[in-house]
Amino acid sequence: MQAISLGRVTVGAAGTPVTFASLITAAQRAAIPPSGLVARIEVWPDTSSTGKVFVKCQPPGYAAPVILAALPVPVGGYPIPWSTDGDSSRNAIPYGQFSLDVATGGDGAYVTLWVN
Repeated sequence: MQAISLGRVTVGAAGTPVTFASLITAAQRAAIPPSGLVARIEVWPDTSSTGKVFVKCQPPGYAAPVILAALPVPVGGYPIPWSTDGDSSRNAIPYGQFSLDVATGGDGAYVTLWVN
């Protein structure tokens, strides 16, 4: 698998999700299959965050994003990560439907997409 690091995703204002698709560079886009599907998504809260970090997904037909995970504030410098489940041996996850939101503006998390 190949890792595509989006780096630290900072959400400027709480309640204003940042989509993963909006962060992809041209070089990173070239590493993602034309289908727009990836094998795995990992989100690691930044240890300097002061509020919860929310991983959201907005499938087609949904009016608003659905919260998949509410990652707690890292305690003692130990972040609790979130990742997609399932068979990571194939590209089956539409990363363009995912976004990151925060409870406290300016917080964020580290996001990595994995591609086969």
